Amino acid sequence: MCDAGLGLFNTLYEVLPGAEDYTVLHNDDGSYLVERYRMADGSLWPRTTDNFWQTHHILNFAWNIDDCWKLSVSPHYTRGYGYYEEFRYHNKLVKYGLEYFKDADGNKVKKTDFVRRKGLSQDTYGVVANLSWKKDAWDVVGGLSVQQFKGNHFGFLTYAANPAVSSKYGISADNPLKYYDSDASKLDAGAFVKASLALSEAWSVFGDLQYRHVDYKSDGYNDKYVVDDDDVPHRHVLDIDVHYDFFNPKAGVNFHSGPHRAFASFAMSHREPERNNFTDNGKYPAPRAERLLDWEAGYQFAARSFRAGATFYYMRYKDQLVQTGELSDIGEALTTNIPDSYRLGAELTAGWDLTRWLTLEGNAALSRNRLLDFDEYVEDWDDWKDNPDAAKYHCDGNGDKMRQIHYSDKALAFSPDAILNGFVNLHFGGFSAVWHTGYVSRMYLDNSENADRSLPAYSLSDLSLGYKIKPRKVVKEIDLGVDFRNVFSARAAQSGWVYSAVSESSGYTPDKRYYQLGFVPVAPLTILGHVAFRF
Repeated sequence: MCDAGLGLFNTLYEVLPGAEDYTVLHNDDGSYLVERYRMADGSLWPRTTDNFWQTHHILNFAWNIDDCWKLSVSPHYTRGYGYYEEFRYHNKLVKYGLEYFKDADGNKVKKTDFVRRKGLSQDTYGVVANLSWKKDAWDVVGGLSVQQFKGNHFGFLTYAANPAVSSKYGISADNPLKYYDSDASKLDAGAFVKASLALSEAWSVFGDLQYRHVDYKSDGYNDKYVVDDDDVPHRHVLDIDVHYDFFNPKAGVNFHSGPHRAFASFAMSHREPERNNFTDNGKYPAPRAERLLDWEAGYQFAARSFRAGATFYYMRYKDQLVQTGELSDIGEALTTNIPDSYRLGAELTAGWDLTRWLTLEGNAALSRNRLLDFDEYVEDWDDWKDNPDAAKYHCDGNGDKMRQIHYSDKALAFSPDAILNGFVNLHFGGFSAVWHTGYVSRMYLDNSENADRSLPAYSLSDLSLGYKIKPRKVVKEIDLGVDFRNVFSARAAQSGWVYSAVSESSGYTPDKRYYQLGFVPVAPLTILGHVAFRF
C-alpha cells in the first residue's frame, strides 16, 4: 500500500482498500490509502491500453455544369478496428457469465481479479450527393445521402487471478474466453431540399425539408448478464430490429440592413436512439426516438468597434433522451426518455474593441430546463412483495427490486441555468494574450432536483499567451504558445455520477435517499506549451 497514487487516486491502476465494505482506509493526515493492482505473481498491473485504428477512403467529384447548376458526389468507405484492455479488481464471476463454484478446498469462489479486453470492428460505406441551383433571388440546394454501417462488438477475458477460475473456464492470454459477442448494422438514408428567396435587399425567407429513413438491427448477446435468484447468470440476448422515418421541416425569415441583422424560425427535428440507449438502459423501458419543436428569434448589431446579439429560443421535446446521472460499468453516462420536457432560454453576446490592440468580449447562456412528466426507477432495499403499493415496484434485468417515483416540473439533469464567459484579448504585433473567466451554475446529477445530488456552481480562469514569428524562409510561420489552465487552482467538479436507493425501514425515503456521489474534478493549475510550424 502507499499513501499517494498515480495522481492521488487513479482507478485504472489503483484501488481503495476496504471500499467494497464502506471501510475506506486513511493515513494519519486524513488522505486516502490506495493500493496498486497486482497480478497473481505479485507484479504490478503494467498497463491499461486503448487502441483504435481507422482508415478513411473518400472520392470527391465536383462539376460546375453551368453558371446556375453545380453537382458534387462523394462516395466513401471507412474501416475501423479497436479495443481497450483493463484490470478489473475483485469482480463477481457472474458479471461475465461464469457460475460460482467450489474449489478443491470446498470454498465457494465468487470473485477474483480479471483482465478484460473489449472492442469492435466496423465497416462504413456510402455516398453523399448535392445538386445546387442559384439564379437571381433564388438559392436552392438538394441532396441525397446513403450510409451503411456494419459492426461487431466483442469482449474477452484474458486473465483471472484465481487459478481455479483460470483452470475451470480455460482463461489465459493465449486462450482468451469470449464472454460477449454481438453484431450490429445501421442503414441511414435521407434526402433534403432547402431554398432561400431574397424578397428585397433587406428581407429574405428560407425553407428546408428533410426526410430520413433509419434501419437499426443488432443480434447476439450483450456484455450484461441477468442473474436469477439462484445466482445463475443468463445472457442478455439482443434482438433489436427497429425502423424510423423522420420528416424534418424548417422555415424562417431573415432581415439585414446596415449593422442590423434579425431572424425568426421554426423547425421540427427528430433523433433516433444510439446503440448504448438500447444496450445500457438497464431498468428503463426500451428507448424511443426523440422529437423536438424549436422556435427561435434573434437580433445582432455590429458597428465598427462594438457588436452585440441576442437569440431567444423555446424547445419543446417529446421523449427527450437525457442523462440519468448513472454510469455503465465502463463509465459511460446512461440515458433515458423524458416523455415531456422543454428548454427555454436566451444566448447573449457582446464585444467591444477599446483600442486596436485591446478587446473585451463576453457571452451568456441563460435557460430554464424542465421536465414535465417523468418516472424514475430507484433501487429499493425493502421486502415489498406484500406491500399494498406493490404496483409501484418491479425487478430490473439484474433482479434488483426497483421503485417507481413520478416527477413533474423538475430541473433536467446536467442542465445548468446559467453559463457565463468573459474574455480580455490583448494583441500587439506577433504577441497575443487572452484571459478567460467562466462561470457555470449548479447542475443536478439526476432528475429529482435535489441539491444533495448536484454539482455546486463554479468559476474557472485561464490565460493563454502566444507569439508568432514569420521567418519567410523555408518556414512561413512559427507559432509559440503557452496555456495556463485553472490559474487559481479552483476546486470544482465539472461532471459526476450518482447512485441512490430507498429503504423506508431504514429511514431512506424517496425525499431523503441513501446515495453515493462521484465527481470528475477539475485539474489544478496546468501549464501546457506548444510550437507549430507552417510551411
